[in-house]
Amino acid sequence: MWDRKMADLIFLSYIFLSDGRNDDQCQEYVNKAIRSLTALTANYKDSAPLYAALGRAYVYKYGLYPNEEIWAQNAHVNCMRAAALLGAVDGDVARTLGRLYARKREFRAALSYLQSALNKQPYDVEALLETAGVYARNRQFAEAEELYKRVITLRQDWWPGQNEIGGFYFDRRRYAEAERHWNQVVRLLPDSDIGFTNLGHLYLIQGSFDAALGKYKQSLSINETPEAYGGLSWHSYLTNQFEDARVYAEKGLKLDEADTTLLDHKGSACRWLPNREAEGRAAFKQAVELKLVELAIDPWDALGWANLAAWQAKLGQAKEAESSLRRALSYDETDPDVMNIAVLIYHLAGRGNEALRWAELAVKNGGQLDELISDPELASLRDQLARIRG
Repeated sequence: MWDRKMADLIFLSYIFLSDGRNDDQCQEYVNKAIRSLTALTANYKDSAPLYAALGRAYVYKYGLYPNEEIWAQNAHVNCMRAAALLGAVDGDVARTLGRLYARKREFRAALSYLQSALNKQPYDVEALLETAGVYARNRQFAEAEELYKRVITLRQDWWPGQNEIGGFYFDRRRYAEAERHWNQVVRLLPDSDIGFTNLGHLYLIQGSFDAALGKYKQSLSINETPEAYGGLSWHSYLTNQFEDARVYAEKGLKLDEADTTLLDHKGSACRWLPNREAEGRAAFKQAVELKLVELAIDPWDALGWANLAAWQAKLGQAKEAESSLRRALSYDETDPDVMNIAVLIYHLAGRGNEALRWAELAVKNGGQLDELISDPELASLRDQLARIRG
């Protein structure tokens, strides 16, 4: 019988040693793990731990390539092989299946498997963290926060827990708490770009441009990542450095040509540069095409529909933009990030009063207008937005 510890060792050596690395490096490690584990199945066909480890590796790969269903299928098949050999779904397999269904946004199935894992191993921090994420995506915020805090209590020095709870608070616009946890990520992973990039995003959204710039540069001194270049690009755009914004977006796109955020930043910058209009429109068109593929897989993504609407508006497709925005609001009518995008869309459509109404609603729902106030697209509304912000 293939020993569980050896299967875990091979998996962990490739996957968890990639903690804190960028997506390209993670892809390299996960592919090595899959090749190694698959080769071993030729000689250890009756090893449940080996198939369980292979299932986990495929879930990891599906997370990196969510548009490729084959990796989800491979994950499920290998988990079921492990369960058949064990005679039951044990805690490790249940956690892996829970993670798989969470990635597929099938939350009921995800919670069922994760609860099964926790029934067997109540202090499994990976299962607790995954469950918290499912609750957050399902808008059960109180339950999510309780579990995030439990994870931190159980393993205070575990960087994934600190990172995830930081992201949770960031999404809830509880920025001081997000900053505290992301500073812990920097402490625990001083040689990783992750914490610095997250802090850059945090400071940028609050209008602390110098602090954001410093964090992005620290991040890039460690690793060149699309996320950090995206942050620098948007920082440059909001400070009217449009050529720098375009260049940084291009650098990020060389690392990930399908990053819709970077395509947005490139397109937005090109709108303000001479002789770059066609290049900007091409970037927006590509972003629209990619987002439509993503929304076909996850059609309930309110912010995804709102971003699509913004790109359509910048392409002059006013009717399509309003239709996409309505769909975003039908899925989440209280998200201030969606409302902020509505401000831009109605402004571009020449409906200034409607744009300001959405700004007021965003503030009432806990949103901030700092980014909108700095957006050159909304320069004519800057004073009114500042008054609404207070």
